[in-house]
Formats: sequence, structure tokens, C-alpha cells
Amino acid sequence: MTFTSRARAALILPTLHTWLEHQGSIRTAAQRLHIHANTLRYRLTKIEQTVGVNLADPGIRLVLALQLKALAPA
Repeated sequence: MTFTSRARAALILPTLHTWLEHQGSIRTAAQRLHIHANTLRYRLTKIEQTVGVNLADPGIRLVLALQLKALAPA
């Protein structure tokens, strides 16, 4: 894994967590992450492609939110 791919991988969880935390609001999540809304859209598209999920599916979003909650430190 190259530095670039490791750096990108490190963005996946915070990006997904923040987006889910803000109920899928691109604007609010992007503001919270201090990035442009298009950057967030790009990251979410890459997450969908990499992981092979459809983030438009509410069931998938629920499962991901629960998994992220389980990974969070107590």
C-alpha cells in the first residue's frame, strides 16, 4: 500500500462517520469536515466503489452506522 492509498484509507472512516452522523447532509457534513461539498461527494463515491455498497440504501446506512458505533472507543 502506497502512502497515497494509506492516506486515502485514513479518510474513509471519519468521512463516513461524519456524513452518517449528520443524516446524509452533504452541506453540514462537509462543513464539519472543513472540506468542499464536492470533495465530500467525491469521497462518498469512492467509498461506494471501494466497499461495494450503495449509500442511498437506508438499510446499508443503518448497518454502517451501527458498525461504526461498535468500532468507537467506549
